[in-house]
Amino acid sequence: MNTYKPYLDVFVNGIPSDHTLSCLAYCIEIKRQGKFDVERAKELLIPVNYWKD
Repeated sequence: MNTYKPYLDVFVNGIPSDHTLSCLAYCIEIKRQGKFDVERAKELLIPVNYWKD
């Protein structure tokens, strides 16, 4: 399996798959930031209408 990481925490993995034709299977992973911290938003005085679920 090869991993390609160009930038921005995006990972693309490719492996050969078992089909009647030659082909590759791909997996794309995007590293996400953690969960929204309500207490930190309150400390920073960020208005509630800017918060997203």
